[in-house]
Amino acid sequence: MFLADSLTLDQAILDEGVGHPFRGNQYKEGESGGGKDKKVFSGQQVNTRTKLSKLETDKLGERVVLDYMRANGIKDARSANVKGNNYPVDIVGDHLAIELKSGLVSNGPSAQHWRATIGQPSKTEAAWLAKASAGAKAAHNEEKAQAIIDRKNAAVRELAKATGTKLAGMTVAVIINPDTKAMDLYAFKGFHARIGWKSDQAKAGFVKTIKYKGSR
Repeated sequence: MFLADSLTLDQAILDEGVGHPFRGNQYKEGESGGGKDKKVFSGQQVNTRTKLSKLETDKLGERVVLDYMRANGIKDARSANVKGNNYPVDIVGDHLAIELKSGLVSNGPSAQHWRATIGQPSKTEAAWLAKASAGAKAAHNEEKAQAIIDRKNAAVRELAKATGTKLAGMTVAVIINPDTKAMDLYAFKGFHARIGWKSDQAKAGFVKTIKYKGSR
């Protein structure tokens, strides 16, 4: 199911009163929800009994987000990672090409963010980094992060051309508590090098807290 042609993507996702599943922020500022809808992440690390690897966390996040999209009318939602996990975007559906970012509520303060994953440097690059100044390293990492975002935008154009459909890039992110089987869902226009969980950007992108079934 695609959005009505009379609505732009920005209108459908961001305007008040439009019931798109990624349109949200159900809590007022300062609230953390209540009852079964209590937010997973309230600003502090939570130690959990259930331990998930990065791969398990990513797979769980994708499964639950796909289920959520399909349950909310986006019947064409599907994984873009049909040949492994290296495609620049993760989910396609409803005129959206989505990068999915998953994190655990047990993440420590230094890992409480979603960011573009920069691969391991080559031997030559590692040798240069060992001698580079802090400023040069920062600039280098910014360039690499921007290259990742450029690759994702290129993938959106590639998918749009292949399908003959106008697509927009979006980041959907989740914070998971595997003990309570709940996750906070966030949505952001476009792709981003980094979004801190406590940032104003994250606060504005919060959609809702959802429950899921299954062990992982």
